[in-house]
Amino acid sequence: MHRVIAFLSIVLLTQNLTIAAPPNVVLIISDDQTYNDYELIKKKSGKPVPRLYCKMSPAREKIEQQLDNVFKGKLPDTIQQGTPFADITDALNESGLTVLIDEERLSESGIGRDEEVSGWIRNLPLRDNLELLLANVGGVELTYLHKNGVLWITTIEHAEEVLETVLYEVRHLGKNLPAEDVRDVIQSSTSGPWFAIDGLGGTVDVIPGGLVIRQTQKVHREIDQLIEQLEAFTSRTDLPQVERKPDLPSQSPPASWGGKAGGGSIAPPTNENQPPQHKGFKRGQKGGT
Repeated sequence: MHRVIAFLSIVLLTQNLTIAAPPNVVLIISDDQTYNDYELIKKKSGKPVPRLYCKMSPAREKIEQQLDNVFKGKLPDTIQQGTPFADITDALNESGLTVLIDEERLSESGIGRDEEVSGWIRNLPLRDNLELLLANVGGVELTYLHKNGVLWITTIEHAEEVLETVLYEVRHLGKNLPAEDVRDVIQSSTSGPWFAIDGLGGTVDVIPGGLVIRQTQKVHREIDQLIEQLEAFTSRTDLPQVERKPDLPSQSPPASWGGKAGGGSIAPPTNENQPPQHKGFKRGQKGGT
């Protein structure tokens, strides 16, 4: 009889059941998803990750493009044997690249417009050839600056006084390269100088996911190239993933119990009701003065 009642109860329950509507939820199960995997998705979406947030003027962008290309203008025939410095800058200006000479500072260094320079390697980008020419002008190393929309030829000393502030994005480098580590790599791998290391020069401020760096234009170019290499390094998918190990806590000994009394340090008590014991003398013995 009990079996019949149980059977009828099951039949009645099954008849009253209704099929629930499917939930409006999609569950995505992903195995071993890492930070770099999300970055790859972001890159595939067609939205590039910006490396830095400074906005160049159109004139500066044009100069940068010209410096990265091979120079197509006409150069003096005597460039390999020795050509007045002013003739080189005139040829660059005729090609559409606006170049000015810091005559006041060059004059203070004993360099005139007629100082001869030599050396030019064809099919090299203009930037490389310009650095080769400026490496030795009358025995003095010169450099160039972006200034007011023109390329300004000046001394190394003056260029090191002109600092620019740039915000660099480093979140896309992944969780294994936090901003603090990128800062350390930059300060140890670029020419500097850095105030934190040398007591003078540029500075780095770490913000969540970024670096605010104040440095010379030359060092900023080095930083940009270094971060580009770090991007290529962290975006490798054909190598095993390396997980950053957490920093271990400090293994420093516990703080001393109190100070010294009569030349002895204070040891911790052996139980709750016993006061601290002085190691330097026995209980009841007077300490030295």
